Amino acid sequence: MKEKYKEFKMKFNIKTLSIWGLLAIFSLACNPVKVYTEKSDFIEAKQYHTFAILNEVKGKPAFDSPIIEERLQQHLVEGMEQRGFSYNADQPDLIIRYNTDVTPNQRIIYPHPYDMWWPMWGPPTARTQKYDQGEVIIDFIDPQADRVIMRATAVGTVNNPNEKQKKVKAAVEKILKEFSTKLVSKNS
Repeated sequence: MKEKYKEFKMKFNIKTLSIWGLLAIFSLACNPVKVYTEKSDFIEAKQYHTFAILNEVKGKPAFDSPIIEERLQQHLVEGMEQRGFSYNADQPDLIIRYNTDVTPNQRIIYPHPYDMWWPMWGPPTARTQKYDQGEVIIDFIDPQADRVIMRATAVGTVNNPNEKQKKVKAAVEKILKEFSTKLVSKNS
């Protein structure tokens, strides 16, 4: 009976560790980009049809990378065109102004309370993990009224250039979705 119990316990521990391991990998791989709307002040019944894109800080590319800068602008153009807008740099109804920022940060990672391996190596201890927090800030500006009608900030963890490019795309998609939702609700 003890042997069957030990065998069951060992199979259970392996299955449990495998499941927790997969969940940990999945959660790290799917680290989400969160969007915060800081301002939403749409002009009632105003229809926007054209747009232009402007970097808020001239001479400073997005995340200090000309490649990411180009991709950010491309994602903005494609996303707006998919929503029925036309690009017009000369006389836009809407100006999309963006800025990016990276802040070094750290978090404390506490061990899981049910960690089965700690008796082998001693009690688990908390550790500090460093990471970069990236932000994409987008202002939607009505040039005729000369005011920002919406500001949205997308925040996510970015630790390498490939991750930055993916997160920039996700950030633009989420911000434009939020913009579309607010624009439709105000014009309805």
